[in-house]
Amino acid sequence: MYKILVSNDDGINAEGLRSLVKALGSMADVYIAAPAEQNSAVSQAITFRRNVKATKVEKKHTRAAWAITGTPADCVKLGIQLMRERNVEPDFVISGINMGINTGSSVVYSGTLAAAREGALSGIRSIALSVASHDAEHFDYICEMIRGLLDLSMTLEPSTILSVNTPNLPPWKIKGVRFAPCAEHAFGELFVFEKRPEEDEYGMIIQSLDSDPTVDNDWNAVKHGYAVITPILVETTDRQALRKIKGLSNDSTVCVFVDFQEKLMPAMRKNEELADNVVRFARCMKRLDVPMIATTQYSKGLGPTFAELDKAMGKHKTIEKITFDCFGEKNFAKEFEGMISNKVIIAGIEAHICLQQTALSFLERGYDVYVVSDCCQSRKKKDYKAAMQLLEAKGCNIRTWESVVYDVMKSAQHPAFKTVSKIVKGE
Repeated sequence: MYKILVSNDDGINAEGLRSLVKALGSMADVYIAAPAEQNSAVSQAITFRRNVKATKVEKKHTRAAWAITGTPADCVKLGIQLMRERNVEPDFVISGINMGINTGSSVVYSGTLAAAREGALSGIRSIALSVASHDAEHFDYICEMIRGLLDLSMTLEPSTILSVNTPNLPPWKIKGVRFAPCAEHAFGELFVFEKRPEEDEYGMIIQSLDSDPTVDNDWNAVKHGYAVITPILVETTDRQALRKIKGLSNDSTVCVFVDFQEKLMPAMRKNEELADNVVRFARCMKRLDVPMIATTQYSKGLGPTFAELDKAMGKHKTIEKITFDCFGEKNFAKEFEGMISNKVIIAGIEAHICLQQTALSFLERGYDVYVVSDCCQSRKKKDYKAAMQLLEAKGCNIRTWESVVYDVMKSAQHPAFKTVSKIVKGE
């Protein structure tokens, strides 16, 4: 059974926590470390200049429970320590069930999210649960989600929190589950100070704002009657911005060949023409000293990169994967973490699956993406055309391999111009 540490920001006697612990009791060994008093909206505050007290209390469905005179972050820090003192390693930290919505910018202020974030900072998979009312009474639906949430969390890195919000409705009135991003700051509501009658005093209020009901975000999902799951990354660095900044001073380019494997190539449309294009393109990239990476999808069944291309690429890395998006493989992602590059040239099969997903991931990471259209293919023409149209609409530069080659050279004065020209002409 899982070992789960439960915390919250509403306090150890909150109804949401009681409902959560009861639901977990049949599937896990439960430990509680929760604030002795209400601690909403304290964010990631920790107690630094005074002591906190952990009082052992009796709670049903638990192995142990402590009421702690500290913040939610304190509770999780100390709760993990108290469990480890008993030789128990927590598998999960679950925070909640909070009475009140935690969507949009509320995830920054929320003590509920802070408790989950503290778990993630300690390398423990963490989930934050909230019901969208300060007078919440309907916890059944979110409790029914827990087993599936644990399974989903196990597929992710511990650095990703699952933030879950449901409407305060009975289960039969909730429309289903959606996955959505956090609403942007001040979408739907805004925290502002309101002047009080007393001199120089202001009180915090939540101001409702008009907002576009068609926007896909967590706030809208809950307001339209859906439960919503939002993955939140604990890492503080904006990796996309970092890659862009690093790339500004260096116009280096990386070329990626996706899954040109000996047992997959024969199934592609126009496979002989495709093979000829890809091999000649790789020879040009080699002559132009462009770094190359090849990927193979389940090579045990589909074989290695076909021999002519492997030879044409010369020195290169080949990365084995089983995910369709190359970035789903850690070794592939690591190749680009320290690489100062702002351009990627990508070719591959099948165009509408692995090539498409990987190209979109490059876009999301801030790269200028050049898709080599005549070095991509699918089994069916309609799939290939749909992939090229989608990638172009999303912002990829769709080019032929010859166009890409001359774009890399820039000028006939390039030292490799004569050699490359012969390859292009088929000489």
